[in-house]
Amino acid sequence: GAINILSGLGGDAGGPLAAHDDVDKVSFTGSVPTAQKIMAAAAMGPRAISLELGGKSPLIVFDDATDVNAVADWILTGILWGSGQVCSATSRVLLQKGIKQQVLEKMKERIAAIKIGNSLSDEIRNHKGATMGPVVSKGQYDRILSYIAQGKAEGLKFFRVGC
Repeated sequence: GAINILSGLGGDAGGPLAAHDDVDKVSFTGSVPTAQKIMAAAAMGPRAISLELGGKSPLIVFDDATDVNAVADWILTGILWGSGQVCSATSRVLLQKGIKQQVLEKMKERIAAIKIGNSLSDEIRNHKGATMGPVVSKGQYDRILSYIAQGKAEGLKFFRVGC
């Protein structure tokens, strides 16, 4: 078998592809409204579909996790990769009670050491630890600030906000 990965805008690529008689399977990551269109087009075939929707990508950590350092590293990788602006970015972490405090302490240590700046600069590229580059736009920046404000209003505790 073969796999073909095609990218492009929905109307030009995704729509015709999902409805084409020679396509046996469609895999899609994105929004629910787009997925509904894909399901309708695929049903005319019919063909198999796989959908990854909503972007909630949780990490679940149970008490039997043995390497708390690795857990903290993977959580940060999931959150910070692409400055958290990808559909698969970790947006929630579920910790079992027995390991919760250990993981939170390791996270505090690592969050305090995050280097924020231009991801192309030597300072950031040579940093031995977690880094975070810029967000993609002013709109995304404003969205992040609104989430921080909402969290504060709901009484959440923050380890670190801003640079």
